[in-house]
Amino acid sequence: MLEPVDIGRDGKTVSCRIHDMVLDLISFLSNEEHFLTKVGEQQPISLDLPKKIHRLSLQISQEEEVKQLATMSFSHVRSLTVSTKVFQLMPKLSAFLVLRVLNLKKCKGVRNHHFKDICNMFHLRYLSLNAEFITEMPREIQNLQFLQVLDISNLGHKVKMPTIIHLRQLLRLCFRPMWGIRLPDGFGKLTSLQEVKGIITIKLPSMLHNLGCLTNLRTLAIDFCDWDESYEEPFIQCLSNLVSLKSMEIKGTMVSSLCSECDKLYPGPQHLCSIDIESTAVPRWMSSLCFLSSINIELLALGAQDFHVLGSIPSLRCLSIHVKETRDERLVIGKCYPFRCLTEMQIDYESMAVVFAPGSMQNLKELHLVFGVKEVMHKYGDCNFGLEHLMSLEHVSVKTMYSIMPEEVEAVKDEFQKSLDMNPGKPTLIVDYKYPIKRKIRSHAQAIRAAILFANAGRIPATEGL
Repeated sequence: MLEPVDIGRDGKTVSCRIHDMVLDLISFLSNEEHFLTKVGEQQPISLDLPKKIHRLSLQISQEEEVKQLATMSFSHVRSLTVSTKVFQLMPKLSAFLVLRVLNLKKCKGVRNHHFKDICNMFHLRYLSLNAEFITEMPREIQNLQFLQVLDISNLGHKVKMPTIIHLRQLLRLCFRPMWGIRLPDGFGKLTSLQEVKGIITIKLPSMLHNLGCLTNLRTLAIDFCDWDESYEEPFIQCLSNLVSLKSMEIKGTMVSSLCSECDKLYPGPQHLCSIDIESTAVPRWMSSLCFLSSINIELLALGAQDFHVLGSIPSLRCLSIHVKETRDERLVIGKCYPFRCLTEMQIDYESMAVVFAPGSMQNLKELHLVFGVKEVMHKYGDCNFGLEHLMSLEHVSVKTMYSIMPEEVEAVKDEFQKSLDMNPGKPTLIVDYKYPIKRKIRSHAQAIRAAILFANAGRIPATEGL
């Protein structure tokens, strides 16, 4: 009945789907048992509707049908979902005296005065708004003392929200995912908060003190406007207090090592499973997080100490590394970096200055490499990364950063295939490449240069007329 459609990098199911027939059956049984009363979408208003409706979904679009709502009693409705057309024509929301759940996510006509009216629905636990045209947070929102979920995903990022700090029962707060939101002073009073969906902009070290008070927080995404040394101690203290954290994203810290000299966070987010950060180096405190299974990290440079920390994380399964600066010599990854559980890795590195030694990463199954082919050839003379030494490897994907010519692509494929043919597991290979936008006819001199560049790859590109 349930089929997973999205699998997380930790191997766990993120979302599921059900067959249309099963959905129809659920809808039918919901109506039959009066669990949910759905009006509209081929379900007209009729006299057969139950007298006491608890969960109501109004999707009607005809004005005549909307007018019939005036004859209905809403005194028992606990949950309400409405479409835009219904919202524009229906009676005031204040008619729903004991409403617990209000879903106006698909209503494009919600304005400030509607929001203010909603704030008098004292029993609300769940509120989802299309806040596109909301320009201010009503002071009356503090009336919603039982509110647990507030979804204002498309609220403008300049709208100030000083009064939300009074929602002490709030568990989930949803903003526009990709826009930074500056929470009001005193937001540390929202101690019941478990999830903030959206990026919190950090402009002052004092905001980290407020953030550290949210000890029930499970997911967190923050973006530092201008990181400097004054943030270091408050950051470590904040992170140490967030003991319930399971997923964390930190941006705006490329100029910082994120207090990498700190070996351990106490008590710290010991149940943290996923982390996405920017840093000059891999922080040492990451090795103390026993349940950390997925890391996406952007580094200024890559060194042996970084692999030492990453390799010692006991539960790490998925690793994605993006490196900005090159290095003079290749970094050899050997047995000294355990990576006991690592099964999938991506390295995004222009010069791809790494090579796998015998016995390294013994459980790695998938490897994704993104690099500049010509940059690697000029710097090291070949594209041999020791893939024959990865004994559990099943699949390799290679993606070029910059455009290369067809004969250069074939040379890269050949070199990778040679390495994989020596691997006992015979991994599969996919090469994703970019051709120049304008494919000009290669001159005699260009063909010679390509032949010289890829000679070490064991295959001379085709050079007509040589």
